[in-house]
Amino acid sequence: MQFIDLIFLALTFGIGFVLYTRLGRRTGNEKRFFYPQSKKLKNVTPVDREEESSEDTNVLEFEGLQEIQSHDKKFSLDDFLERIKEAFEKVVHSFVNGDKKSLNAFLKNTFYTFYEKEINLLSEKKTTAHLEFFRLVSAEVKDVQAKEDIAHIQVHFVSEQTQVRKNKSGKVIEGDVNFIDRISELWTFERPLQSKGPWMLARITPYEAV
Repeated sequence: MQFIDLIFLALTFGIGFVLYTRLGRRTGNEKRFFYPQSKKLKNVTPVDREEESSEDTNVLEFEGLQEIQSHDKKFSLDDFLERIKEAFEKVVHSFVNGDKKSLNAFLKNTFYTFYEKEINLLSEKKTTAHLEFFRLVSAEVKDVQAKEDIAHIQVHFVSEQTQVRKNKSGKVIEGDVNFIDRISELWTFERPLQSKGPWMLARITPYEAV
């Protein structure tokens, strides 16, 4: 084998080793802690936040938008989406940090109860959740409706997360610090039509793009 071939062979093995150690591998035992009902989004190219879709939303396709704007003339989907992306990150971090007060400010009471129970359970087991890696890949409004004096807006979020759980000694007991999980979800936010107050998270469902 020629000397130049040996160099290319060494580079190939080196690159493969780096990718393995940085991204890790699925062992079959990992668990997703933040949203047990989430699904991974397959075959999607990562997008930087600065590169998120900037296409104008076709507001005519959202039948409830006009109804919302009739009660809140300053409401716009662009402004809503920017604020809701911030809320998404705060909810993720608040849950991992066990910050029930912050969660309560974003979640409807019935939905907040689920998170409260999970945080309390972790505390009882003397287990802590840790967000080792987080990146919001994209956020897109999928539906806007107004029903029975309540406005509903659904947003499709794609994020990359690495979450683990550790015991009181700091040892990882669940999860893989080297695995980045891609999560695709549909978040539904609600508020009364007559209100100009904050939008509250009402539910989360898995979402896989076609």
